[in-house]
Order: sequence, then C-alpha cells, then structure tokens
Amino acid sequence: MCEKNYPAASSESGMTDLRSQVQPLQGEKNPVPKCYPFFRGKPVYGGNKEAIGWTMVSVAMTINYVGVGAFFANPLLRIAENVLNCHIQNADANINLNEVCGPAITFIKPSSLLTFYAMIIGSVSSCSLPFLGAFVDYTRHRLSLGRLTSALFTICLLPLMFLNKNNYIGILCCHAFSVFFSWPVTVFYFAYLPELTTDELQLADWTKCITMWSYLSMLAYLLGVIGGVYVLGKSEDLFFNVQFGMGLMFAIVALFLQIAWWFLFNKREPLHKIPEHSSLCSVAWKQLYKTGLNIKRNYRSLKWFYLYTVFANSAWQAFGIIVLAYLTHVQQFTPLQTGIGFGCSLVGSVPGAMVASFITRKFDPINSARVNMVLIIVCVTGFAIILTGPDQQVRTYIYLVFVGFNGGWKFGVDRLISSSIIPESQNAEMMGFYLFSDQCILWVPLMVYTIMNETGVSNRVSVAVLDVYLCVSLVCLFMTGSYAEARAEVKRTTVYSGKGGIDTAIATAAAAANADEAAGEGNTEGTKDDNIVKDIPSPPTKQAHETIAEA
Repeated sequence: MCEKNYPAASSESGMTDLRSQVQPLQGEKNPVPKCYPFFRGKPVYGGNKEAIGWTMVSVAMTINYVGVGAFFANPLLRIAENVLNCHIQNADANINLNEVCGPAITFIKPSSLLTFYAMIIGSVSSCSLPFLGAFVDYTRHRLSLGRLTSALFTICLLPLMFLNKNNYIGILCCHAFSVFFSWPVTVFYFAYLPELTTDELQLADWTKCITMWSYLSMLAYLLGVIGGVYVLGKSEDLFFNVQFGMGLMFAIVALFLQIAWWFLFNKREPLHKIPEHSSLCSVAWKQLYKTGLNIKRNYRSLKWFYLYTVFANSAWQAFGIIVLAYLTHVQQFTPLQTGIGFGCSLVGSVPGAMVASFITRKFDPINSARVNMVLIIVCVTGFAIILTGPDQQVRTYIYLVFVGFNGGWKFGVDRLISSSIIPESQNAEMMGFYLFSDQCILWVPLMVYTIMNETGVSNRVSVAVLDVYLCVSLVCLFMTGSYAEARAEVKRTTVYSGKGGIDTAIATAAAAANADEAAGEGNTEGTKDDNIVKDIPSPPTKQAHETIAEA
C-alpha cells in the first residue's frame, strides 16, 4: 500500500522548495534504514518519513475523536442527566444534594450540553487559528511547538479515564484544555501536507492511504475496546468502559504523537520575516486579512472553494457532534452501543475512501466533491426522517455505515483539493487559511441547534436544518469551476482535462519526460535516507507539451 513509485524531477520554476532542506546531495546514496516499513519489497510512501509521520498523527487524532465520542461524551451526558434528575427528585429532602447526587448543571438541558460545549470551544479555537498560523509562517518553531503542544494535549487526556458523578465538571474542563491544545497540533501538522509532494496523483494516492489507515485504526481501536470489556465481563459497567476506552486511547495517542513529532517530522525555516514594528500577534491577523484579500482578488476558484469549506465543514462537523447527543438522548444508546455505531460508520468509511479515489481519477477532485456533497445532503435528510426514537439499534447501525461512507469520501477529497489548488509558494499560508475556514462558523449551526433544543423544537427538525448550510456549500462548490481552471489560476498544470477526468496524453507525456530528466540527473531507486522528502513538480516539460500538442 502507498508504495507506488513516481518519477522525480527538479522544479522548473526556479524557486527554492522547503523540501530541498531535507534532501541529500545529488548522486549521494543514502539507503532507507532497516527500521523503515516496507510493503511488497518497496518502502512505504516511497521512503518519505514525513508522510508516515503525517499518517501517525492523523491516526492519533482520529482515534482521539472516536474514543472521546463513544466512551467519554456518551457517559458524560448520561451522568449529567442522572445528576440533574437526582437533584429534581430529592429537591425537598433534607440532604446535601451535591454530596449525594453530585454537582448539577442547571443552566442548560443535558441534551444541549454537548452542542453548547462544542460551540464555546469551537469559537475560541477558531479565533486562535490565525495566531497559530503565524508561528508556521514567521518562525522556525513549527517542529518544537508541535512537540510541546502534542505533549500538553496528551497530558490533558489522562484525567478523562477517571470520570465520575462527583468530578465530571472538572474532567470536562480538562477535556476543554485538550481540545485547545489539539488545534496547534492540527495546524502544525497540516502545514506539512502540501510539502509532502508536488505530484497531484501521488498526493491523491497518499491522502487515500492516510484516510484508510486512519479509519481502519479507529475501527481496530473500537473492536479492541468493545471486545475487551465483553471478554472481561464488564459490558454493563459504565465507569469501567470509560476507564478502559480512555486508557487505551491515551496510550495510543501518546505513543503515535511523540514518535511522529520527535522522529519523523523535520525542521522548517520561516517562510516570511516579521515586519519592523510588528508583533507576532498583530501580524497574524494582518496576514489573515491580506491572505483573504489576495484570494478574493486573484484566485476565484480558491475563493469559492474556501466558501464551500466554511459552510460544508461547519455543517458536517456539527452533524457529527449532534449525532452523539441524538444517539444518547433520542436513541437511548449506551456507551457500548455508541461505540458499535462508531464502528459501523468506520466500516463504511473505508469503501468511501476507495470510491472517492476512483471517482477522483475518473472525473477530477472537484467533481468528486460535488457528488459527495449531494450524497451528504441525502444522508443528513434521511437521518432525520428514518431514525425516530429508541429500539432502532439495527436500523441505526445500518444507517451509520452510510454516514461513514460519506465521511470517508469527504475526508480524503477535501484534503486533496485543499493542498492541490493553492499557490506553491504559499503552502503554509493557504493551509492556515483553510483550517480557519474549516472552523470559523462551526459555532453557528451548533448555536442554532442548542437554541431550538432549549425551546422544545423536535430534534429531527433541528438536524434537518443543517441541510441549509449544506445546500449553500453545494452552490459554492459549483461556483468553484473546473479543477483544471483552479490549477491554472495558481499557475500549476494538471493531468486532468478541463471537462474532468485524467488526460492520458498529458499524464503519459509528463511521466515520460520526468523519467528522462530523472535518469539524466543520475537518480536511482533506493538513494533516499530517512530525511529525504521527494520533490516531484507538477509542471510538464517541453517534451511533454510537444507530445500533448501532437495528441
């Protein structure tokens, strides 16, 4: 898996690429270390250790998501509801309610607690993203800060396994800090994505592999937890489920993040210098404004894609959070049933990633995203119509497979587009803006859902309202134009034709020309050491253009 060889070539643009900082000298043979993973006799990701690091961080963050959702959020909501009911039932009793029942949250319904909490965390996180992006653009501390924030993030996860009715409010605060530290980790590792390779087909294959490994790892984690509690005869023990699930999650996250940040990612030099009389904080928001203005004026397709990201991702992420509350309060799922539901969605995500790869190659990434968005609108609408109440476990599990199918498709294709239609000299800057777009209005659908739930509106209606954001995002995606046009706007050529689909003549000619250049430069297979990151440019050579013209 992910072992395909793509011919290397030197960039014709004359610009110095960040990847050159970690390349060996031309002709110098540096074999891949023995500890490096191989598949079918070839190094995984072509010997690119940063791609493995990216995969490991992705796996850790997705396991954190599913672990918290299944074995922390569900018990937390059940504890909050039980504590509040205990306070109500014993209101007239002459007892210390906080000692007997535990401290109660009374200013909001337990069914609204998760969305309200996510709304607050999301708004705070989105405000911090420009500042974090400035660390990527204006300092050389991306790697060191990645190490620091990943360690703090991991430490904040440790208390989650000790959740009970007496400390759940304090534990919730610990989780809030973990979410706060998770965003620097996300910003710093996302900055490496467009720097892994400049070959769009290779990037498509790698994002597919990363998506599949992420979801397969989550599925393995869920199977391990669910199987473990059943084998130990603790399936009905709520707090043991929390301890086992959170403990295993903590071990995986701690191991994978530290390996990736300490042994696989490389240092980067700053992309820009801080202007005189400016601070890192002030330049962060100025940079965000300038980037937005630059996109609006010069990159029409990128502008519409980011608008699509704003609406689509806010709605889809809100849907994922709302589903947790819906399964707990409407479907009356236990933590183990929620874990099984997550497992079903993960089963669907793997074929979703594979179908995404097929449709992307058959048409192009943007057309693939359009098909996916139509299916997501159908998915959200069907969820509100089909899942109506308790005692629908089987129906819910089957439907969650469809939810996971769409999530696996969207997960891969969005990352591919976001890193392939940006100017090559502005990788980190544009990826920072993408992450800001991803989070900036997440609080809006969550706030709307919370208000509707607090005023007694049906949960099914509140879920269906998400289609408004998704339909707006679909319009923005059609306004993006073709993938070939989007690449042309940022002066990057593509193997896809203007009507969608791979142009065989372009792909073949570019590959042949790059192979000839690589052979002329004396590149040989197996000359990479563990620090090399392949530099494969997208512009076809003169020979390729001549062949295309003849075709």
